[in-house]
Amino acid sequence: MISKIRVLISILTLMLAILACQEDLHEVNQSAESNISFASDLSGLISSATLKDGSYDNILDNTSALSLQLPVDVIANGQALTISSEADFENIQTIYNQERYLPDSIQLVYPVRGYLSDYREVILNDINELEAVVARSVEGGDDEDIECYRFNFPLSIAIYDTQNQRSSTTGVDSDQELYQVFNRLSADHLASLSYPISLTSSEGEVQSISSNLELENLLSSAISLCDEGDEKYYQPEDFVFNTSTLRVKMTDAPFPFEFVVEANVTIDKIELKTVNKEEEFILLSEEEMSFNLLDLTNGITTTLVDMEIPTGSYDQIRMRVIKSSVLLTDDRIFDLKIPSGEQSGIKVKFPSALEIAEGEDSELLLDFDVSRSFKAQGNVKNISSIKGFIFTPVIKATQPKESGELTGQVTDISSSLAIEGVQLSVFAADTLNTSTFTDSDGNYTVMGLLPGTYSITAEQNDYLAETVENIDIQIGEKTKVDIELILE
Repeated sequence: MISKIRVLISILTLMLAILACQEDLHEVNQSAESNISFASDLSGLISSATLKDGSYDNILDNTSALSLQLPVDVIANGQALTISSEADFENIQTIYNQERYLPDSIQLVYPVRGYLSDYREVILNDINELEAVVARSVEGGDDEDIECYRFNFPLSIAIYDTQNQRSSTTGVDSDQELYQVFNRLSADHLASLSYPISLTSSEGEVQSISSNLELENLLSSAISLCDEGDEKYYQPEDFVFNTSTLRVKMTDAPFPFEFVVEANVTIDKIELKTVNKEEEFILLSEEEMSFNLLDLTNGITTTLVDMEIPTGSYDQIRMRVIKSSVLLTDDRIFDLKIPSGEQSGIKVKFPSALEIAEGEDSELLLDFDVSRSFKAQGNVKNISSIKGFIFTPVIKATQPKESGELTGQVTDISSSLAIEGVQLSVFAADTLNTSTFTDSDGNYTVMGLLPGTYSITAEQNDYLAETVENIDIQIGEKTKVDIELILE
């Protein structure tokens, strides 16, 4: 009799367990619309919205897929700092702002510890390991996180194991826990959130959600409408300055003899100095650029800089030439020594301050006078006697909006044919201002002449020199002076 009672009790216990399981199954599956499978869009959206957002320390690591564990030691633009909290990020920006247009650089003192967007802890031992993380952290790639909505906790989630017909309910108190719940779902599991829940936007607005559909719609819209993006640099709100566009162009006055094929210079740094601030230069370019200056004659220019710079007054440009060479028609190449005084940069003062005004584009013309910058050693009329060149750079800076141009053509008076290679020397009050040569059509152009009265002298072998006096140059105007030469 006792044995039968025990069997009956066992059967009743089993039935109660089955009923309890079915009751839990009903809790998860009471509506197909409430279930979230591991492969569903909503599961992926929840995972994206709960990734660990590492954008707050991007000024340190330049990636939102990594959150560094503070404190860390860094070197910002050569200055050592210890970063113990987010408030210390402003110390880095303060260093950057000291020279606003120098390229900012920051070096971490390794090893550093941090957490990836999926909350895994990592230790980075060098820059290569950090760059590997950065390479994967691109907006729309591994770092496609939803940053502008955050779940409000606690939440309750029911998980049902379809394979073993078991269910459980768990409380969730953080993004990390919610991420891990959905990251661990498999094909054999279903999840169900206990609604209503709420999310808070990055602007502080609380959004109440009562179904999977509402949650999916909200997070889907967040991807395209309110993803904050991954800003690379921290910048305080009060760090604001006005800018305008500056273009720096270069032309040249060429050699006074025919044996030179190329006069080359390589520039790797251009800076602009603020008026009344002796050592305050802003960086315009650190791009390495090489030019054959003989290609830049008779009105031909090349653009060195085209960028936004802070409004203000500037009185000097500094240009660093790191290489220079001359190629002759007999194929000899002379690599020239850069004068020690110019190795930090050729300083070119402006006739008047360059005023950068908000909303007004400005232009600066640099005239690289080749004839005075490359001094031949030997007889320039006999190529075999040329032994080398001394490089002593001579550059003039003018503002096109404050200057004019002198153009014209040189011809033979008897035949009216154009004469190529005529040397034209422009003088202001008996002082040589610049020089140039006529092209194959006998044309010449001299740019960047300040307003005033000039004279121009034309010289060519077999011809008598001809000088034209009292040439009036006006701002913004092209003055045309044609010259006729007489054979000797």
